[in-house]
Amino acid sequence: MQRAHPTAPVLAAVALLAGILQVMATVLLGLAPLEELREAATEGAELYLAGTLATVLGVTVVWFLRRRPLWAALLLLTWQGAVFWPLRARTSLLGLAFHGEYVLHHFTGVLAASVCVAIGVSWMRRRELGPLRMLPGGLAVTGTLGLLSAHVLEQPSLVAWGGGNAPAWLERGGAALLLLSWGAALATLWKHLGPPRLRAVALALWLPFVARVALSWPEGLAGASVADGGRPVLMLCMVAAAMATFTGFRPKVSPGVRTLVLTFSGLATVLLYYFYRRGFGELEAGLGGLAQSMFAFSLPYPNYVPAWQVWGVMLGLFAMFAAAYAGLVSPGNRIRGVALALLVVTGLGLSTPPLVLMTGAAALLWIDSISSSGPAAETRLPPPRAMEEILEGTAERLSLPGMVMLEGREGALLAVRGELDDTAIDLRARPSASAAPNQDWTLTLTVGLLGRERPVLVLFPERGDDGPRPAHLLGRTHRARGQIRRLELLDDALLDTLLAFPHARVEFWDAGARATLHGDLSQLDDERLAALVRALAQIEW
Repeated sequence: MQRAHPTAPVLAAVALLAGILQVMATVLLGLAPLEELREAATEGAELYLAGTLATVLGVTVVWFLRRRPLWAALLLLTWQGAVFWPLRARTSLLGLAFHGEYVLHHFTGVLAASVCVAIGVSWMRRRELGPLRMLPGGLAVTGTLGLLSAHVLEQPSLVAWGGGNAPAWLERGGAALLLLSWGAALATLWKHLGPPRLRAVALALWLPFVARVALSWPEGLAGASVADGGRPVLMLCMVAAAMATFTGFRPKVSPGVRTLVLTFSGLATVLLYYFYRRGFGELEAGLGGLAQSMFAFSLPYPNYVPAWQVWGVMLGLFAMFAAAYAGLVSPGNRIRGVALALLVVTGLGLSTPPLVLMTGAAALLWIDSISSSGPAAETRLPPPRAMEEILEGTAERLSLPGMVMLEGREGALLAVRGELDDTAIDLRARPSASAAPNQDWTLTLTVGLLGRERPVLVLFPERGDDGPRPAHLLGRTHRARGQIRRLELLDDALLDTLLAFPHARVEFWDAGARATLHGDLSQLDDERLAALVRALAQIEW
């Protein structure tokens, strides 16, 4: 199965960094006095552009020297010092924010558009996703091109060529198509996405945007705010989506890192609560537009909002902060962390094409990151030899009675029964009724005594890197459920043997185990099968 798109996460990470810098510049400009803003506006952009290009050049050179980190660090520091020292007296931080925000606005739009197109085209090329994959891929590419066209036509510099004012239908249509690609991907690729809890998170994150557009239709597609009457509904959807993300994502991090994540997320939430309660009147003029863009409604004065509503929104913000932060610091979930962080930066903003593109990039990136871990298109490969020969060879290696053919309700099956070191062995192979001879088999191996209760530990096929998994290469294809601590008691010989069977499912009880082999049996032979029997028979809890 083809993995998720390799380049899109890198572009999205750069877009995230640029988006954070843009938000910081917007906050700085919003809090600056009017006179200082005028002075920053009168400064020429040439020096800032020259500094930016010089920085990009320095970073590019460092990238080529990344195998020599000491030389790369020294060169970067020397180069940056040589660039910024002459510019220090002729530029200002506010001027950098003023001119940089404009550049970042376009830069993030281009990067996000690249992510959307890359993932959309990748889906259309991945045949294992099924014929319906063309729908979300086509919607994503078409919507992205529409938004890019609207963004270009909106630029004032194109007035002389008849531009400067994009048609309303172009921007709204592009936004609608890109948001529809989110829902279409969930509908058409649902069985190809996994695990189920991450699939449910993708659906939960989509619902606030549906509510946001529905409550302000059709102007909401162009960034219109939700009316005061629809504010409680939208707030409820936002908090519900945030809590679903927090409970469903659960990236794997150490207890110490988790404590830091929760602490810093709580501090950020408390800081926002303090600013809202104590400084809303002073900050509203400068930052009210940014808040309105992110929340999709005008923030009311604190005195007119019930305390439980404020705490509910703060709880949702804390959940999103913690989920995104944990994803960014979790080695196996950084792509999803980038997607969540992009959604935190953009909020529910649809006011400009770059914002819509960043939202679409985050959504498509999340879905693409789980599209290669679901149960999609199980590969069925036959064993290299006749099943009768494999079972006979296994019986000889284990000194068990020879293979017999049994008749059951579901047709004939091959069986090997006996005892290995006083442990009962029952191996059965059943062919598929609809498959050609020796093409599709299901093997069930029972060792020892199976309890009537649920198994204490289960290893089941699920590609990915999240959730409890064996500390072994098998962890790339299998996940564990049950008493996870018992994974430490499993011998590596058992896990090594299971590597040859990517669709194997193994259930463990206190006095026995059961392994089910099916799907890809291309590496099945009597030696591996005998090794699997021995490994299961030697388990001691």
